[in-house]
Amino acid sequence: ADAYNLIFTTSSALKNKFSAQTKRAFFLPNAADLDIFSTKTDHIPDEIKSLDKPIVVYTGHVDWRMNIDLMTDVISKSPNLIFLFVGPVSISQASLTVLKSYSNVVFVGTRHLKDLPGYLYNAACAIIPYKLNELTNSIYPLKINEYLATGIPVVATPFSEDIKMFADVISLANTPEEFIAGIHASMHTNSAEKANQRIHRARQNTWPTRVQQFWQLVNDEIGSTQSEVSV
Repeated sequence: ADAYNLIFTTSSALKNKFSAQTKRAFFLPNAADLDIFSTKTDHIPDEIKSLDKPIVVYTGHVDWRMNIDLMTDVISKSPNLIFLFVGPVSISQASLTVLKSYSNVVFVGTRHLKDLPGYLYNAACAIIPYKLNELTNSIYPLKINEYLATGIPVVATPFSEDIKMFADVISLANTPEEFIAGIHASMHTNSAEKANQRIHRARQNTWPTRVQQFWQLVNDEIGSTQSEVSV
């Protein structure tokens, strides 16, 4: 780590790891493209036009991060909800077969980023059901700010310190029962005020803001280094 002037990390866990070796490690997490996600669309994707139950949506890669056991339990106990997965899938065929065996599960496959708002704005809740382990503890999920930019409720597992930083605007759940309760509570208590709070948080996490933070850190470091040299 000492071979580098500056180290930027996308999660606080990684920042803490490198901070043990250098004082020049900084946390600069993912952000959202608000031009895409903050503009409400009236478009209803074909795959969900016929769905007649509240939609719980997950966007992104369905992979090793997802807690399949938790999701299977949540889905099986929530026949009054539709679970929509938008994105590529790379879990085992056995796990995929189990999830697809439920009539309230819909997989639509990979979609372009610009098409995601069509699914999010037609959903009642968005989820991030990740496992809790050493690898997920280093994740600041890109999708959290995309979700929040649309104003819809979010339920997630407390998989990292970074996701816990959003606890004031999302619901965190450890068990299937807590996850189900979080989905229903967030849907039934949703309001324009809560939606605006979520949108406001997302507006603090845009890519232009991240660029400003990057250059501020770089310029501060340059100034600090020059001061040390002049002394």
